[in-house]
Amino acid sequence: AIIAAIGGTFDTLYSFEKGVLDGQTKDLFKQFLLILSAFGGAQTGAILINWLTQEHIS
Repeated sequence: AIIAAIGGTFDTLYSFEKGVLDGQTKDLFKQFLLILSAFGGAQTGAILINWLTQEHIS
């Protein structure tokens, strides 16, 4: 889940950069929400792994 969340973020960052250069605010907001949800998914995956294994992930 963590790898999938981070891997999908790179395309989103490219679209975000393109939206900044073209000045498309609707696409910028959409891409920002996608980035936020990807990082939230990665954090949730890390917490779930930590909870299941009862170990600290450094």
